[in-house]
Amino acid sequence: MEIKFKIRQAQVLVCACLLSLDCFAQANFDTLVDYNNYLEFPYSIYQEQDSGYIFITSGDDYNTQTYYVEFNKLNKNGSIAFQKKFGFLGYQCYVGFSNSLKPTFDGGWVFGGAIVQTNSGNGLFVKYNSIGDTEFVKILGDTSSDVFYDCFQTSDSGFVLVGDRAKYSPNINNDFWVVKTDSLGNILWERVLGSNNKNEQAEHVIENSQHQIVVSGGKETTFPIHSPYIAIYDLQGNLISTKSINQGAFNCAGIGIWRYNQYDYIAKGCLDTVINMNDAQYPEYIGRLDSSYNFKWRTIYNASELKDIYIMKEISDGGIVIVGFKEDSILGYNAVGWIAKVDSSGNKLWEHSYMHSTIYNYFSDFQETFDHGFIVCGTTSNSNTANQDSWIVKLDSNGCLDSSCVINTGTHEITVSSLTFTVFPNPASQQITVTTNG
Repeated sequence: MEIKFKIRQAQVLVCACLLSLDCFAQANFDTLVDYNNYLEFPYSIYQEQDSGYIFITSGDDYNTQTYYVEFNKLNKNGSIAFQKKFGFLGYQCYVGFSNSLKPTFDGGWVFGGAIVQTNSGNGLFVKYNSIGDTEFVKILGDTSSDVFYDCFQTSDSGFVLVGDRAKYSPNINNDFWVVKTDSLGNILWERVLGSNNKNEQAEHVIENSQHQIVVSGGKETTFPIHSPYIAIYDLQGNLISTKSINQGAFNCAGIGIWRYNQYDYIAKGCLDTVINMNDAQYPEYIGRLDSSYNFKWRTIYNASELKDIYIMKEISDGGIVIVGFKEDSILGYNAVGWIAKVDSSGNKLWEHSYMHSTIYNYFSDFQETFDHGFIVCGTTSNSNTANQDSWIVKLDSNGCLDSSCVINTGTHEITVSSLTFTVFPNPASQQITVTTNG
């Protein structure tokens, strides 16, 4: 009897090990996903509990000029599980900025985007159930043009969406636009924040540990420069505070802020100057902020080749991973997908670049996967007008397609170092000088 019991224990252990291997030994892959030869650009991706991948994309039928939103699922090996779409006759559909698709408490999904026709449009708010069927589609806004860039479900089970108003109207300034709805998408309140002669744009939104809504974006100072700008609301829509970050050269196109641990934040933006004479204009930076939204450190990605950051997130080891694209000089300054990692202090650990086509390659969002690798979405194209497909890449924990990390084009490692610089005079109105430790 004792022997049988021990055999049974061993069988259970073997089964547990096999289940563990199935969950964590996930295949890396590099694949394209198309729907009826549409032009597609996905901005959000997630791994589900069955190890499959959900992503959302806007899709354009170039030949018939019809436009759709596509909800896609891949299995864990990167093959298509299902694809669903909906659209509006005569309107282009947009699915927000990177990571606008968010999971909901009931296992579904929401995103905030826009439908646009010529120079007019409205905010688009969509909720899906867990298998990609639409539960509601809301068209919001009442001016000549409104657009959402980000959304999420709040702790009170409602939703908050942010974007700007009058985005596409000539001679009209756009303003911060914040909308709070109930769980069914009905508006509870909305706030417009801005000035008569300046442009403001709300790009990202989170809820902090005090259950406050933190909206980040940009506020025009001197055209076309936008200073990083933050507005904080409570869940009832009361404006608690605003903050402009006007520090030296850190004024370019606003700021995006996300949570980092329980108290801090991480942010991205760009400089309105260059570090070295041969740098590309408007170099991107990432940074870590304290609970009062003051920078603890900044890491700058300056080089002769332009780099553009779409999204950054904290991962399970406390590091920060970012994705976007860079212009590759070897490829005639065409864009290649780019992924990089820094530690919790901003020291650069590694960066890699990938291409699937010879013309355009962009990474727009990622998630850390159960095996501590990364699932990345973006778009790739071999021409200026057609054959633009969703591009899904599964990488390991070092950002590589294989253990040698040599099969991707343009991959290179960088030395672990932190970059600091001094800007003077500070503040400045017309001209500044920048010195670096590099």
